[in-house]
Amino acid sequence: MKIMANKLLILTVAYFLWICCNQVVNDNNLNVSNEFSEKWGIDTLGCLGYRKQLSTDSFYVFEKFKNHDYAYFVMVFGKAIENKIANEQTDYIYFIGCSSIPLVKFNNKTKDSLSTRIVKKRINSEATYLLVKVDNYNIIKDISIIVP
Repeated sequence: MKIMANKLLILTVAYFLWICCNQVVNDNNLNVSNEFSEKWGIDTLGCLGYRKQLSTDSFYVFEKFKNHDYAYFVMVFGKAIENKIANEQTDYIYFIGCSSIPLVKFNNKTKDSLSTRIVKKRINSEATYLLVKVDNYNIIKDISIIVP
């Protein structure tokens, strides 16, 4: 009889944990205007200035997404430009400000002539960006603006 009670207790606890872990997060309260998400989507690299203005004036919009599914964030704001995978989380990067390293000039000597090429290094290497930290369950754990 005692073994049966222990099994019932274990099953009850397991069922309760399963319900807690599989709770559906309601994203209906995350209203973002179409204008906001459209301007954000147009300014992919942050070079048009829309993202900087939006993030300065309306950071609270991003904070509302904490503890919600990252898939909904992507539906509203689009995919991240970069992502970095760490132990228990993935960091997604959205550029806000546009910045690049100055053009670098290289002189290449060849037999016939001196050729010059100008190379632009990675754009936004020193830019301000929105960092979205997502856990293994695809839930946003932190959103912050990083200024280099």
